[in-house]
Amino acid sequence: MHNTNETDLILKKDVLALNKEELQTYGKNIAKNLIEEGWADPITLMVQSKKYLEILTVFNKAMKEATIIELGKHSGKATIGNAKIALGSTGDRLDYSNDPIWVELKEKLDSRTELLKMAYKQKENLFDNMGIEVPRVSIKTHGELVPKITL
Repeated sequence: MHNTNETDLILKKDVLALNKEELQTYGKNIAKNLIEEGWADPITLMVQSKKYLEILTVFNKAMKEATIIELGKHSGKATIGNAKIALGSTGDRLDYSNDPIWVELKEKLDSRTELLKMAYKQKENLFDNMGIEVPRVSIKTHGELVPKITL
């Protein structure tokens, strides 16, 4: 039903030789070819792709510790194909909630955000607790229609 081009090479192609742009092009071409050739309907392909992403996400997490150990044997870095991998820190996350001033400001900001959302949705003018009219803010980015997949 489909020819033996990129669609058959997904498991055979040496992806280590491809750079990021080539990987992206390769992915787009696979999708385009599968859809054009009628190999499967787009909904099935999208669900299958999401399932592969889940497999690879868990796979990467499972490989994390072994990879850290192996990188430690190589001065903390390595090059595989044209990809570079190195040990790095995610950085420390500060706990701002220890500062009462920050907590107070955050609560006020959260409250104001909710007020702005209400003002946006209402037809009549809305006023805050000090009698000041709450402006209708503009949309920063419009939402887009996307397939939402639940596994």
